[in-house]
Amino acid sequence: MRRRHFIRIRSWLVLAAAWTMVLWSNGAHASLFDDQPALQRAVQDIRVRATAPLKVLAIIIEPDALTLRVQDPYDRRHVVEWRWTTPPRGRARRDPVSGPTPIDPNLINPDLEANLFAFEDIDLSATPALSRTANERAALQDSATVTLMEIRRSLAILPTPTSGPVRWTVSVRSLRESAEIVADAHGRVVQARLAGTLRARSLNIFEQPELAAEAAKAFRAEAGAEPMLREVGIGTRSISFLTSRRDTSLAQTGIATLPSTATFTWDLDGLKRVIGRVDTSAFIGPQQAPFAIDDVDWGVLAKVKTVALQRLAMPRGAIASVTVSRPTDQVGTPALLWRVDVVDPKGEKGTVVADITGVVKQIVPPPSRRAPTNWLDPTAIAEAIGRIRAEFGPQAQFSTILINDRNVTIGAVDPRSPGGVAQVILSGEGFARFGSPSVFYSMKPYFALSDLSGLTAERLAELEDEALKRLGMPRETLSSITISHNNMSRSPNGHVTLEVRAERPGGSGGWVVYELDGTMIATMKP
Repeated sequence: MRRRHFIRIRSWLVLAAAWTMVLWSNGAHASLFDDQPALQRAVQDIRVRATAPLKVLAIIIEPDALTLRVQDPYDRRHVVEWRWTTPPRGRARRDPVSGPTPIDPNLINPDLEANLFAFEDIDLSATPALSRTANERAALQDSATVTLMEIRRSLAILPTPTSGPVRWTVSVRSLRESAEIVADAHGRVVQARLAGTLRARSLNIFEQPELAAEAAKAFRAEAGAEPMLREVGIGTRSISFLTSRRDTSLAQTGIATLPSTATFTWDLDGLKRVIGRVDTSAFIGPQQAPFAIDDVDWGVLAKVKTVALQRLAMPRGAIASVTVSRPTDQVGTPALLWRVDVVDPKGEKGTVVADITGVVKQIVPPPSRRAPTNWLDPTAIAEAIGRIRAEFGPQAQFSTILINDRNVTIGAVDPRSPGGVAQVILSGEGFARFGSPSVFYSMKPYFALSDLSGLTAERLAELEDEALKRLGMPRETLSSITISHNNMSRSPNGHVTLEVRAERPGGSGGWVVYELDGTMIATMKP
């Protein structure tokens, strides 16, 4: 019985609270938020009592009360509180003002003077309009009302607690949701805090890809449109913007002494600057080339998302993240790319890379569907040469193509710097520049892929089999194939040669060098 009685009381209280909110929102009971004459009267009643000029720490407006926390004019080290409360209806009139009451302000920035502002700096006539605007901006799904307005200086915690501009914080609530709308001293909205709303809790940017364009617009307005972006990362609830601009926030906090770069993040609350990210380019080189916010058509996100899910064919997969960057590990001139990561409930990840228009460049299926490549298989080698031709172009010049059981290492004239050479790795993840090229890769003469026209899968199979027979070693000892002018023995005719090498565990092995037509040039047996 007691439990049933308690449940009835609790239900009645919830309904009463809901009805009170509805009455306020419908204007049945005027509050100080929308009754400007009452608010003016409250201010006047307090100022008559607090005769000294008001240096304010906080102004707190409730539906039926106004509180001023001000510096004590008789002891400027302390704060006192004045409070005005709506006189009750139908009862004997009482003094609506109480105070001054000493209070402990418990300041994060301990400098009291830095927290104060002049009462005249605040335009309280903006209260009714701000109340309506805050309700609209919060856009709660249920009937909602403004429950509190607080005016005080903003606070920055890092690198040290610092007081900033005066801000209104307007609390909007319904039975299931809450939001805070922040305005400047004149009541103009500058920020929203919507984490307590239903739409923020259920937000998935990939289901509303148009939000990417909204975030880009906010970034452009705040940071500008020059080429300063290194990476834009899109998650389900927020979008981050990593820039190349210098940032000192990490150094000032003592968290890191290395240089850092400015970082912004956007969500339903809007764009904000966060603590910078360590700049690793100083010791590992730049990983992304800069680009401008307007270099990207953010409307392509919807297409990229759809194509990635289709091409990966992961029925239970969901988009985990999308990044836009201009990676410097590409073979040619860095180009803007979309990278889409899809994850299924088991945690398996697949990846699609697309160009800036959304055309797929690479698909990396989940590991369970990705058969490991046997790079030394003749067919795999022939296919790798075809991929190299497509990636580098038919006019590219090469010093070496080295195939082992893990990947293909390519030494080539650098398409970005024709006087130099680049080292590129072809693996299951695709092509990527890697490390500094060996001095060996600078040795001339170079060769073109047209010089390998006779090197078919059939010819490769014959040369591998014959070399292993000559060396007297089984297939599993085959360790590498090297195509170059500069193998252990050179062609007497100046042709490109192919070296087949086999090794046993422990290092014992040998090699055979061939002309590409199958003519043997030299053998080194184990």
